[in-house]
Amino acid sequence: SDVCSSYLLPKLVVELGLAQRIAPAQGAFPVLVMMPFSAQGKSEESIEALRRQLSQNTGDAALWGRYALWLAETYKNDALASIALDRVLSIQPKSAAAINNLAVLKSRVGRLGAEDPWTATQVVALLKDAEAVEQGTTAARSNRARMLNFFGIHSAARKIWEKIPAAARTPEVEDGLGVSLQGT
Repeated sequence: SDVCSSYLLPKLVVELGLAQRIAPAQGAFPVLVMMPFSAQGKSEESIEALRRQLSQNTGDAALWGRYALWLAETYKNDALASIALDRVLSIQPKSAAAINNLAVLKSRVGRLGAEDPWTATQVVALLKDAEAVEQGTTAARSNRARMLNFFGIHSAARKIWEKIPAAARTPEVEDGLGVSLQGT
């Protein structure tokens, strides 16, 4: 049946104006990239020191962002990391890093994570918001293109990959562009 008539059609496809058939998601879900926060702490910074700094300065968005990254990547607690990122956004609503990182956490939630079309729609919307806040953010742009490639929306992914400046083109970006070119 036509993708457009399916009740499972992700809002994302409609928003992009893609009335074509899309391939089902294939392979392992791509790993989305977390963004560091300005004033990122040294890798040897202890969590105790970070917590002490937070207790003394609860209004520092960068500290909350670093704490969220620690919660997600080291402590492996995405729920607490989401709460810390919500705190970042309450202090600094236009934080591209916090919005991107919330999208990454959302993509990892539940049994299906971002393989669920509705979760994927929310993740892509957050990534678009992060891009809108910080025009040159390669992480959010790459994450959104990875999502589109994963769901077989290669022509839209290709446009996003091609917007990444040559200076920021890592091997992962080149791979993503290659996947989108093969799919179109």
